[in-house]
Amino acid sequence: MTLTIWKIVTNYITGPLIWAWFFNQVLEPRYKHKWAWLLQVVFFDITVTASYFLYDYIPLKVGISITGNLLILHFFFRNHFGHKFFAEIICKLCYIGAEIVSSIWILLVLPVPTFEAVSSGIYDSQIYLVFNPVMLLLCFLFTLIIKRTTYGFKWRDFLQFSVFPLSQVILVLFILYLTLVFESAEKMPLYVAVLAIGIIICLIADIFLVRFMKGISEKTRLETENKYLQHLQDMQYAHYKTLKKQQNYILGLKHDILNHIQTVDILLQNGEHLQAGEFNQNLKKELLQNTTTHFCENPIVEAVLYNKIEYANSLGIRTNINVSLSEDIGISEVDLMRVFSNLLDNAVKGCQTVQNHDDKFIELGAKCQAGFLIIKMGNSKSLEQKNNRSIKKDYRNGQGLRIIEEIARNYEGTFQYEDKGIIFEVTISLAIP
Repeated sequence: MTLTIWKIVTNYITGPLIWAWFFNQVLEPRYKHKWAWLLQVVFFDITVTASYFLYDYIPLKVGISITGNLLILHFFFRNHFGHKFFAEIICKLCYIGAEIVSSIWILLVLPVPTFEAVSSGIYDSQIYLVFNPVMLLLCFLFTLIIKRTTYGFKWRDFLQFSVFPLSQVILVLFILYLTLVFESAEKMPLYVAVLAIGIIICLIADIFLVRFMKGISEKTRLETENKYLQHLQDMQYAHYKTLKKQQNYILGLKHDILNHIQTVDILLQNGEHLQAGEFNQNLKKELLQNTTTHFCENPIVEAVLYNKIEYANSLGIRTNINVSLSEDIGISEVDLMRVFSNLLDNAVKGCQTVQNHDDKFIELGAKCQAGFLIIKMGNSKSLEQKNNRSIKKDYRNGQGLRIIEEIARNYEGTFQYEDKGIIFEVTISLAIP
């Protein structure tokens, strides 16, 4: 195979640059420095060189390429091996897709067999003018598919958006086809220059379009966050009013405490011990009704727990809360509110499926340990309720447990659940920044 400047540029410059961009879009980089990109490109070049000299041994060539890329991904990205392997396979599919499109182009346009066109190097300028944009387009589209939630795309939005870059590719290929049909050796450099400029303009337009879509997505995200903050503010205000009411009650009780003591003394002096005991029990009951339980020092979690636990208790659900969190643990207030709110909402729904009121319970524990916020929760549920199906439904609705799993992933933590028949258990860990 003849090594031409087009092959060198594709294999050692455009290809590694596209791969580095793709992996940095769909995976989580370990290093934010710009030199990380440069090192990735260099290591991809080394992998390409190693596999290039084994061209006649296709299985070994592919194996070295995939293994080398996985080693690079292991060093530069945080994700689990499964995520990295998936990204590598997608990248290879994009590469194969670009080769297929280039082969179809050769069959339709070029006057020689495919193998001869590729091996001779004579037609490399035409082949790689098709291969590189198609490779970039496929990586770009797969990036949108994988990260469509990040960009705020629903499937319908994604399909509508895809029409734009696909139409550009069709137009560029049509221009290239006309260039080759009306080929003129004298004007070929001009045709190639015009085609290259057209491709660059299309790519720039796509970049600006994506930035515009991301801006809309960011606006939507901020609006959603503002709704959460408003809900959190409402819960905090309700908690504040309860605390204010409790404070006023305690102040009034302090003013009347002497009267209560004198009443009990008179009853005891008159030998009315039963009445004195009943009076004390009524006073104790009144105190419990007018004082709230203090859950933890964190005001956000305290407000959420007060709101949700009060609602659960009103439904006859027994609650056992053991939360030990300081005022500031370094995790976003909105994320804390979302985690605890969705956990308790899901638990209450599970308890509502239980027929016997005595069997309804929620147990919640949370503490900071070894740099992580650990949350464990268990709740009763009916034997018929399958929480794995509920979770899948949650995934379609984009709410509930899916939100918790997404937050856990954002904080490099874990989200685990187990359905034990009549009990549903959840364990969450969030790395504290």
